[in-house]
Amino acid sequence: MRILGLPGGATSCDYYRVEKPLEALVQAGIAETYIPPIENGNRQARVGDFTEEEEKELLRGKEGWDAVSKIRDFRRLVDVLDYDLIVFQRQPNEEVYKLIARAREEGVKTVFDMDDDAFNIPPTNPNYLMWGRDARKISNIYLSIKKIGGMPALWKDLSLDQVIENARKTRDGLFLNIRSADLVTTTTPALAGVYKRLRSDVVVVPNQMCPEDWEDLKPIEHPGEIWLGWAGTHTHFDDLKLLQKVVPAILERYPEISFVIAGFPKAKELLFDGYADHRVLTFPWTDIKGYKNYLASFDVVLAPSYPCKFNEGKSDIRVLEAGMVRRPVVGSPTTYGATIRESKGGLVAKRQVEWVKALSRLIEDKGLRQRMGENLGNYVRTHRTYRANVHLWAEAYSKLIGRC
Repeated sequence: MRILGLPGGATSCDYYRVEKPLEALVQAGIAETYIPPIENGNRQARVGDFTEEEEKELLRGKEGWDAVSKIRDFRRLVDVLDYDLIVFQRQPNEEVYKLIARAREEGVKTVFDMDDDAFNIPPTNPNYLMWGRDARKISNIYLSIKKIGGMPALWKDLSLDQVIENARKTRDGLFLNIRSADLVTTTTPALAGVYKRLRSDVVVVPNQMCPEDWEDLKPIEHPGEIWLGWAGTHTHFDDLKLLQKVVPAILERYPEISFVIAGFPKAKELLFDGYADHRVLTFPWTDIKGYKNYLASFDVVLAPSYPCKFNEGKSDIRVLEAGMVRRPVVGSPTTYGATIRESKGGLVAKRQVEWVKALSRLIEDKGLRQRMGENLGNYVRTHRTYRANVHLWAEAYSKLIGRC
């Protein structure tokens, strides 16, 4: 089969949900794939050529040589008619809807992938600005972020009214494209249940890992210290807040322990203010290679997940990434509990006393840390790689293409 990948950007979502699955299909000899480079902010595609009459109409217009240039540029775009299937990832754009509709007319199948719960994003999550439903809650978040600073670039130059309107358009666009594609794929059974409110044919293809992408890491040396580490962005503030009382209890009990926040330095000021830099360390957000180096620097990876509908649909990717650097995890039952237990790669903690107990066990027992880290690393490399699970994508896509 021939597959065209059209992810919306170059983020970790696109990497895990489009780039790596298509790469695995190629390596398995199952498909030929292509993901065009980003030009002018988009991966643009066309359906067929201008007809002769359309070209004449353009040339007869007032655009002169601009019309010739437009025809030439149009022909440079990748043609979806050369493919059996197009894969999109979380785009709300009207252009995507039009391309889905045109592809259907030409018999080209489309897949729309969603890896977050757009129905149930909490109003405390900054991404509520992106697709939240309640204008009053959007207003509260917008004004709060503007007051304390750190407005994300996407909204920095927008007024409140523009942010509210953009959220409506984004949400409506997502739901329209979810309904319009021939198939929807997602990451977890819980998330599939959410999108089955819109359509019945939703297929679960869980996130996986690519071990080759985790080689040659350079962890930060910290001899004589044990680093308990959390890595993420401001969008996970509610999750990190679960540790607000846990971390002080651990730091007071164990003087050799440091708590490390990678990717969200302001969290120290907001949640753990007053601690010396060597007790609560912060590192800025970096590229994906730097993020992996941070994880490899931790002795124990912390994976808190606030219990809510949105997080119930999230994938276990934080635990899988810890497995790639062979580090044990202490994590919440929401989102991460099942994978931690199945892999025997860490401990599950819900209440504060459970977090403190679990972390204390791993701090005091180096052998336990090493065994659980090895367990998790072996589990991920055996059961949760794209190579081991490429059949999930192959079956979903083959069935779709073969559908009458």
